[in-house]
Amino acid sequence: MARALRRYFHALLARYFAEYIPPAGSAAEIGRPSRSVVSLLPSTKRERALHVPLSTLPASGAFFAAGAYPDRVILNGVLHYERDVQTFLERLRLNCPPRSRVLLASYSMLWRPVVQLANWLGLREADPDENWLTAADIDNLLTVSGYQRVVAHARVLCPVYIPLISAFLNRWLAPLPGVRQLALMHFVVARPVGFPPSDTRPSVSVVVP
Repeated sequence: MARALRRYFHALLARYFAEYIPPAGSAAEIGRPSRSVVSLLPSTKRERALHVPLSTLPASGAFFAAGAYPDRVILNGVLHYERDVQTFLERLRLNCPPRSRVLLASYSMLWRPVVQLANWLGLREADPDENWLTAADIDNLLTVSGYQRVVAHARVLCPVYIPLISAFLNRWLAPLPGVRQLALMHFVVARPVGFPPSDTRPSVSVVVP
């Protein structure tokens, strides 16, 4: 049962992420394999997407080599269990070209008791040191890390599947003013701003005549 509940929720997230992945664009999802949504993307977008486990990221420097940066980077809840969110975002921005976008999904503070109950019931993988960030916190972290928010949406009123009701709540009610503040997930699309940083240090040559 828990697996079926998670699959429905992850399929919802994959659908929302897919809206911001261009048809011929590449995508990389950084996160935990147990929370991956790449396999649930539409087939046309799944072909050019890959999952990058957090455990395989380099210990320092850029996450992606220059020239190999994907068009979209998916962060599904990653900010909730990163100990140093600002450093993570700064490293993610290294070698990031202007065309790339970062797609973030995070939980609303309003749902914290519900999420903790789901952890206790075993319906969700628990995080011992989970961060709880407000939408304003995330905006501030993006700004100081060299990003600009492009789009922000509140999504998912019903994270479990109930025939007819789930689709109505999530598709039609969740985006409405006065209702979206109650949504479970906060989605943000961000772009790099300013001079694109590089993971390589500039070199200086001194010529002595």
